[in-house]
Amino acid sequence: EYFLPEDLVTGETIEWNCSNVSAVYSGNSTMMCWNGTLQVNTSGCKCFHEGCPCLSPLEASFPLGDRVGRSTSNGAMVASGGGWASACEDAVAGYDGEVSVQCLNGVLSADASGCAARPCKAGVATLPVELGGASLSVTAQSDLASGASFDF
Repeated sequence: EYFLPEDLVTGETIEWNCSNVSAVYSGNSTMMCWNGTLQVNTSGCKCFHEGCPCLSPLEASFPLGDRVGRSTSNGAMVASGGGWASACEDAVAGYDGEVSVQCLNGVLSADASGCAARPCKAGVATLPVELGGASLSVTAQSDLASGASFDF
């Protein structure tokens, strides 16, 4: 059990040692008072024991194309060996598929190999082209991979 050493005003934080909660964790985290309610941030706690869970904030970053995607979970903790999946579109617009996030010994990792840039579907997107007062509507006759082009 932990007792606050003094009253906290809204917005004030105190730091505490993670090993006071569990001997397999090191580092420091904070407790903050917000409108009479204590909020704990355990992101500074690191586990050094096999089988440790991943603690909130549960967010994994991963490269996707020329951008960085992020997948988050609303839970407070994920057991080692557990994880979640989320739509690539939720992380980076224009990508289909699913990103898989796994917790292993207190460390989150993301596998975005299931994500692919969305292709342009044949006959779906019509693009108006104007040159020197003349115009033409162009529609792809076959699916185009992201970054591909065609002559018309």
